[in-house]
Amino acid sequence: MYFPIGSFRSFSLPIEEPYEIIFIRTTRDRLKLVLLTPTIISVWLTKPTTLVGLVRRSENSISVHGQNVFAEWRNDTQKLAVTTTKGYIIYYKVVIDKPKSSFFGSTNDEDPCEYLIRINTDAQFTFPMVRIKLVQDSALHVGSDIQGITNLGPDLLVADNTGYLYRISWDGSMHQHLTLSLSTMSYTISLNSDRVFKIHKPDRYAKYIEFSPLLNGIGIVFSDGTSGLIICETSKFEPQQCQCIVIQPTNDEKIWKTHCCVALNAIYQLLAFGSLNGQGVVYYIDELTASLQLAFKIQLSVENFPDLVENLGALCSMKWSPDYRVLCTLWQNGAFAVWTVFGILLHCSYSSDQSLNPMHSYGLSRVIEWGPDGYTLWIASEKLTTTAVSTPTDDDTEVAKENSSQLILLNFLKSSVINNPHSGSIEHLLLQSEDKVYLYLSGNQQSTNGNINGLSISVGCDVGWQVIQLPQLYIHNNWPIKFACIDNTGQYLAVAGQHGFVHFSLFTRKWKLFGNAGQERDIRVVGGLLWWQEFIVCGCTSTSENRDEIRLYSRLTNLDNQFSYVTRLQSPIICLNIYEDTLIVFSYDLHIMLYALERKEGKPVPTASMVKLHEISVESYVPHAVFVPFIGLTSLRTDSGLPQANISSSNDHTPQSILLNVCGRLLLLQQERGGSSLILQKASKRNTSQSVTFLPPVMIAAWVESIWTISHQNSTNPYLSNALWLCCGLHGMKVWLPLYRKVDEPIFQSHRIMLTFGLTIYPLAVVVEEAVILGAMSEFENFNSKSFCSITKTTQVFLNHVFQELIRKNLDFDALQIAQTCKSIPHFSHVLELLLHKVLEEEATSTQPIPGK
Repeated sequence: MYFPIGSFRSFSLPIEEPYEIIFIRTTRDRLKLVLLTPTIISVWLTKPTTLVGLVRRSENSISVHGQNVFAEWRNDTQKLAVTTTKGYIIYYKVVIDKPKSSFFGSTNDEDPCEYLIRINTDAQFTFPMVRIKLVQDSALHVGSDIQGITNLGPDLLVADNTGYLYRISWDGSMHQHLTLSLSTMSYTISLNSDRVFKIHKPDRYAKYIEFSPLLNGIGIVFSDGTSGLIICETSKFEPQQCQCIVIQPTNDEKIWKTHCCVALNAIYQLLAFGSLNGQGVVYYIDELTASLQLAFKIQLSVENFPDLVENLGALCSMKWSPDYRVLCTLWQNGAFAVWTVFGILLHCSYSSDQSLNPMHSYGLSRVIEWGPDGYTLWIASEKLTTTAVSTPTDDDTEVAKENSSQLILLNFLKSSVINNPHSGSIEHLLLQSEDKVYLYLSGNQQSTNGNINGLSISVGCDVGWQVIQLPQLYIHNNWPIKFACIDNTGQYLAVAGQHGFVHFSLFTRKWKLFGNAGQERDIRVVGGLLWWQEFIVCGCTSTSENRDEIRLYSRLTNLDNQFSYVTRLQSPIICLNIYEDTLIVFSYDLHIMLYALERKEGKPVPTASMVKLHEISVESYVPHAVFVPFIGLTSLRTDSGLPQANISSSNDHTPQSILLNVCGRLLLLQQERGGSSLILQKASKRNTSQSVTFLPPVMIAAWVESIWTISHQNSTNPYLSNALWLCCGLHGMKVWLPLYRKVDEPIFQSHRIMLTFGLTIYPLAVVVEEAVILGAMSEFENFNSKSFCSITKTTQVFLNHVFQELIRKNLDFDALQIAQTCKSIPHFSHVLELLLHKVLEEEATSTQPIPGK
C-alpha cells in the first residue's frame, strides 16, 4: 500500500532565531504549499523542494491583527487567506515573478524577507527560475476568535467561537444571508427519520471543520466534543436547506464526546475523528438509514507499542492521502502513524523496539500534510538546538537548549494497484515512487531475470528487489509517475506519468519512448494502463482534441500514433480491467463497456483491434463514479461450486459476472442463466445488438481494500485458483472458496463459502501455486543517528488458516481435497505443523472439551 523509503530530508527557514511552524496547507494540485509561523508566511514549491517566497509580518501588523493561525489557498492559487488570533482574515495576492534569467543561477537580490531562491544542486536538469511575492490585498475583521477555515470554492467558510459559520468571499465581503447558526440549525440522527431537533447551547461552537465537494458535506467537531456532518441538497449551503447528521449517542462517552478533529474520505464515504484519549474512530454513511454508523477504531496496540500507548495524548490531526487510500494520524506527543483505509497499521514513527527519545528519528511532529500524489509527507517537527553561553564568574560555559521547528520531507512507495487495479500479473510485487519502480518477481522468474545485464539494486531495499529508474528525458517533463504495470510474463514494464507513457524490457534493459514529443504531450493517461499479450492498453484523454479514448500500442513497433488503434468514448474513463481477451471499462457516466480484443497477424508485426460487445448502465447501484475504485470480470457465481468432474480439470472460465467495488462494498453482478453471453468467441457470430441482463447485485463482502481473481485455467489447485481473494482491512483476509458439490445435490446447498483469517503482513499479491501471500514492509534503521527506511518482501502461508476454518465449519471433505492438491508444495509439512500447533494451543487453553478433537 504505502511504505516509507529512504531517509528523510529536512529544511529550515533562513532565520537565525528559533521559530515554530504551526500550520501547513497545500494547493489543490499540491505543487505549492504555504507554511506559517506566528509571524512569518512562506511559500514552497514541492518539485523541486524550494522556498520561493517569504514574508515577515511587521510588528504593527502583529499588534493590530494578531499572529498567524490558519491559511487557505484559492483554487486558482492566485490568492491566499490567512487568519489571525484577533479574528482577522488577511488576504494576500500571490504574484509570480519570473526574471529574465531562465534557469537557477546567481542572484543579486538582497531581500530575503520578501523571497528567497535556493539553488537545487542535486537536480540533473535545470528548472525555471520562479519567485513569489505575497502582496497584502485587504483585511477583514470577523469579530471573534476564529476556530477554523475551509475553502468552499467561490467562498470561504469560517467558524468562530460564537456558534456561527460565516460565508466570506475571496474579495473580503461577508454573505450575511448565508451565515449558518449552530443554535438554529436542524439536527438529526438519520435523514430518513422524522425526528429533527435543535440544540440550544449558547457556548457551543464549531471547533474543527473540513469540507468535501464530492460528499457535498462539511465535517464538523463541536466544542463539547460531539461531531457530525452538515449536508445540503444543493452546493450553495443555504441555511434553510442545511441539516447536520450527528453521531448517535452511546454509553461509551469516550467514543462520541471526546472528538477534536475530523478528516473526510470522499471515495469510501468515511468520516475519521480523532479523540482526546488518543483513539481514532471511523464512521461510514449508511445508505439505508442515511446515518453515521461506527465502522472501526484506530488505535496502537499495547503489545506492539507498550511504552507509547499510555503517553500518546490526544489524536490531534488526521489527513487522508490524495487518493484516499491511507490515513496519516498525528498525536499530541509528537508521534504519527500511517493506516490503510480500513485500519491496518502500515508505519509508525516510533518502532516497537525504540526508546521514547523525543529527539530520535523525526523529532516531535506537530503538523502533517501530504504532497503530490501521496509520494511525500510534509512534517513540521521540533528539533532541539544547543548554544554555548559563557558565565561571567568563570570560564565554564552553560549549554542553553531551546526548541525550534524543522520541515521534514518523508518519501513513500505506493503499490501500483492503488491507481491501476489491474497492474499486470497478480503474483508479482510492483511498487512505485515518484520517479522509480520497484519490482519483485515471484517464483522462477526472479532467478531468470536476476542476473541479466546487472539489475539495479537500491540501498533502500533487499536484494530481491529490482529498482528501475525512469529515463530522465521522460520523467523530468512528466513527473510524477501515475500508473505502472507489468505483463504476465514478468518481462515487460509500462509506466505513465503526467503525459504519454514509456515501456521497458527487463531482458534488454532498454526503454522505449515516443519519438514525437508532441504526440507524447497529447496523451494523458487517466483510466489505467495494462498489458494484453504484446500490446499496451491505455485509457487516456487527448488534450489537443479534448476527447476520451482507449488506445492500443504494440511494444514491437516504435511508440507512434501511426501504429496505434484508437477507440473513442463518450465519457472520461474511471478504471479499466482485462480478463483474458475481454476488456471491461467503467466510465464517468456510470456505464460499463465490454470490448473484445482481437490480434491479427500482419507485416511487419501483428496488429490489434477492439470490438464493442455490450454497454451496461449501473446508475441504480453507484451514486457517483468516483466511488468505484475497482471493476473486473470473473467466471465466479454464487451458484457455481466445484463439481466432481472439475476437481482435476479446469472450470469453464468464460466470464459470467462483473465485480464492482463501491465504497469498499464488493458487488457481484451475475448474468442471468440462458441469456446472451458476455463474450462471443467467434468474431463471425458476434452481434453487438444483443442485450445482456443481470440478476440483482449481491454484496460479497464489505470493507474491501484489495481484490485478487486468479485466472489459471490449468492450475493444479482448482479450489484455490477458482476462489476470490479479498483484503478487508482490520477484518482480515477473506477467501470466497468453491465447495465440492455433487450434481444431484439439492440446489439450496451452498456452492461457495467465505472464509476469514488474520494477517501478519499487508497483502500485495497471492501466489496460488505456492500457497503464499506476498507483501512488503518498511524496516526502520539508524545510521549515524539518522533514520533510514528500507523495503523488504514479506511472506505468509495461508493453507493452515484455510484448513482450520473448513474443519471448524465441518467441511472436512473439502479440506482433504485441498490438501490432496497441495501435497507437492515444498512447505506443506510446515503447514501441517502450524495447524497442529494451533489445535494443541486451543485444547490447552480451553476450559471445556473441544468437540471433534
